Amino acid sequence: MTAREMIDSLSGTLLRDERILSVPEKELLANLLQRTRTQSNTLENTVADSIARSVGELIAERALGLLGASMTRQLLSQELTSFAKPANGNLPVIHAGSPPTTPAPMPGSSPRPPGTSPPPISLGSPPISPPAPTPGSSPRPPGG
Repeated sequence: MTAREMIDSLSGTLLRDERILSVPEKELLANLLQRTRTQSNTLENTVADSIARSVGELIAERALGLLGASMTRQLLSQELTSFAKPANGNLPVIHAGSPPTTPAPMPGSSPRPPGTSPPPISLGSPPISPPAPTPGSSPRPPGG
């Protein structure tokens, strides 16, 4: 079966389900699309394309809602025999979502007490202090 045939089959199945589109909704949409498509003006064809896209989005939204509800029902009705019960008889608790993240400390930084501000950050290389002159030495001229 080709992808096109699968999509056509799915579309037909969804259109037969009145939980997705009721009979009056289908009649209204068919009438609206037919009238819009028969217009020879290009603008109306653009309108028909927009209507078709909106109908697709509406059907997909409703179908996903039904699919989610069906899957939830099936999951809840399954026996949880694949889980081994711990010694206390309670099933393990599963927490969904991502664990909280904490920012990684900067290299070379140490924890600061609350209420203190971090040291200032300067752009470029860190300042280098010139070596302290030794007694009895004279400073050298640049390039010497």
